[in-house]
Amino acid sequence: MVVTQGCGTCEGIGGDGPCCEPHDNPGCDDDAVEACVCNQDIECCTQAWDQLCVDAVEQESCGRCP
Repeated sequence: MVVTQGCGTCEGIGGDGPCCEPHDNPGCDDDAVEACVCNQDIECCTQAWDQLCVDAVEQESCGRCP
C-alpha cells in the first residue's frame, strides 16, 4: 500500500502491533503512521517496531501517542 503523507510518499507493510508501543514485529496497525515512520527509518518496517520507531511517531509528525 502506498500512502501520501507530509513526509512524502511512503510504502506501508500493514503491521499488526500498536504504533505507540514497541514490539518485535515490523510495522504497526495504523497504515498512515506506519508509512510515515518507515519513510524516515526503514528498519521500522523491515526489522522491528522498537522504541526509536515509537519516538518517531511524534518526532516526525506522523501521529500522536498518548
